[in-house]
Amino acid sequence: MAAWLDELAGLSLSNAGVPSGRAARGAAVERALVRAGLSYARSRSLHALGLPERRALSLAQADLGEPEVILAEAPLAGLEGAGATFVLGAFAGVTRGRRAIATAARPLPGTAEGVLARGASDFAAFSGGTLVLAGAPEDLLADRHLVRLTVLGGADALRTVLAAEGIELSGGPERFAASLPEGVGPTDVLRAAARVRAAVVEVAPLM
Repeated sequence: MAAWLDELAGLSLSNAGVPSGRAARGAAVERALVRAGLSYARSRSLHALGLPERRALSLAQADLGEPEVILAEAPLAGLEGAGATFVLGAFAGVTRGRRAIATAARPLPGTAEGVLARGASDFAAFSGGTLVLAGAPEDLLADRHLVRLTVLGGADALRTVLAAEGIELSGGPERFAASLPEGVGPTDVLRAAARVRAAVVEVAPLM
């Protein structure tokens, strides 16, 4: 096992309360590497690993100690094509049989982050640190016309007038999300806001 991998394993397993014996550590590392699709990398230099492999390595390290939940922060950021597919496979491998929480910047249809989001059991969207949308991804992500709104005044009146047009606001009190029906765009939202004098300072794609 490469020295750098042995060191990372020792730190991770010690923090997880796993016995630090070399045999136990080696077995745990082997399991994590196999799950992440990195069994071939155990003897390679850290500098020889590409970005997708380093992302998968981070997932393998999180897998050490057999945690009940794995948290992956933006594992697919900046990746596409074969590299993103590789990391998606690593994520599936280390999270199989356990719970996981992953973040994504723009889970658009047809992208790796979109695949990750649509494969989840639950989806939540945040705008400026505020939860604006939550539910099952098959319900929320089927509509591609999702926008975020920042409303500094008159939100209740805006909610009412938009509801009459079939547009439901979620979130609040200042940051919201809305799913726009086919043929309705941000300009229509701003016109509705003008009618009720709601102070809408932002309407932008949510993802």
